[in-house]
Amino acid sequence: MESVLIVITLVSLALTIALAVVLARLMRDERRRSEARAAVLREMADAVAHDHVLEEPVDELDLPLVADVQPAGDLFVHREPGSVWPRRVAVAAVIASLVTVAALALRSTDPSPASVTQANTRPAAAQTEGLLELLSLKQTQGSDRLTIVGLVQNPPDGALLSKVKATALLFGADGAFLASGGAPLDFTVLRPGDESPFVIDVPVTVPVARYRVGFRSEDGRVIGHVDRRTAATMAGSLETVPPRRRGPS
Repeated sequence: MESVLIVITLVSLALTIALAVVLARLMRDERRRSEARAAVLREMADAVAHDHVLEEPVDELDLPLVADVQPAGDLFVHREPGSVWPRRVAVAAVIASLVTVAALALRSTDPSPASVTQANTRPAAAQTEGLLELLSLKQTQGSDRLTIVGLVQNPPDGALLSKVKATALLFGADGAFLASGGAPLDFTVLRPGDESPFVIDVPVTVPVARYRVGFRSEDGRVIGHVDRRTAATMAGSLETVPPRRRGPS
């Protein structure tokens, strides 16, 4: 985008310079033509004055007296009309200025590479603010079902949540989808800083290779979460996680 703006700016400057050169040449040619026309008119006036020479002398006393005779010195003077080129030059300059201002405005609205890089390299902690935190997750598979037990926390900077539902998607060893299920959190209302356990029972009769846990709000909207489990909460046998809350229930 920045290279395009640079090209547009250079093209506009080149057009302005070329237009100025063309206008200067046109104004010079127009001035030369005007001077040539004035010279021709002066020559014609001189020729007419020489042709009207009196053939016989005339007595001054026989000539009628004419009062207030106006001099005819400027009779054949060519008066040039005002040139329109200054107005055209002004219009061209305005157009070039508008093109340059538009290019600079587009360049100012384009995000710089530094800002884009900074936005893409924000710390992971800043990108996970406000997400639910998965603290513990364990599972046990029986002959006809898979039981998943976990503990989730609403972070201190999170919003008040209610009727949150935990969901699970089960997959086989070949990556094929097997089954899905869900269950609400043990605590209906989850205030900022509160923790709540959940238990999901998914009917399935084949071995489960992996599963994916998620959370949804009462209206079905997906609630993002971040995995905060440690090695101790990811290994070992199935055990029930005691509920904990921070603040009033």
